[in-house]
Amino acid sequence: RCMEAKKMLRSAGYDIPAVPSPVIGICLSDKRSVDALKKALVDHRIYPPLISYPGKSDYFRFALSSVHTEEDISSLLNVLCGLVSSA
Repeated sequence: RCMEAKKMLRSAGYDIPAVPSPVIGICLSDKRSVDALKKALVDHRIYPPLISYPGKSDYFRFALSSVHTEEDISSLLNVLCGLVSSA
């Protein structure tokens, strides 16, 4: 499921490496995009950690697991892909 999700996100325009890991990092270049994504995710009851390191761009970190339902993953992908297509 994770590799399929990553493939969909790459198709939507995100720079996601094709590595077999359940972790998906979404790095956005500006504060406005970070704020818009955070709001869209919270509006859909998705509460991801926002990782911040001094001197680097903030990024969201998602870790998909067997606990997540197909509906959970679809909701995440719809928000992420919808945000890109509306930008």
